[in-house]
Amino acid sequence: MSYSFDENAISDLHKDAYGFRPSVEFSMLWQLSSDDQKQEIWDDLVAIMQRSIEAEEAAEKAASEAFEGQIQAALLSGAADRETAVRWVVEALDLSEAELTYGGEHVCFLMGIPFSYTRELDAAVAKMQQV
Repeated sequence: MSYSFDENAISDLHKDAYGFRPSVEFSMLWQLSSDDQKQEIWDDLVAIMQRSIEAEEAAEKAASEAFEGQIQAALLSGAADRETAVRWVVEALDLSEAELTYGGEHVCFLMGIPFSYTRELDAAVAKMQQV
């Protein structure tokens, strides 16, 4: 059997798959496993990580579509332009002054949208802080 597992990366792979580092019990199981068993564990973790990535991508896409829908709704409700519509969407989040100091990146995180929106959201946050 050909082995592709990496003793040094198992903790990272576990974290990528499940979102947290392995428990002591998992680490003991890993250490006591044969190379064939380690490869099976490794392959299972890779499959779980791939499903996790696909789920995150789907959630991010859905969040982006919802955000764009909110922008369109704001435009239909009278926002003069996209910049104003984005600001209205951010204002609707009712963020505290402290939260606003984290800028557009924080808004992306809260809304689950890609960080590619950061610059646009930074502009909206900056306008909100001027008021």
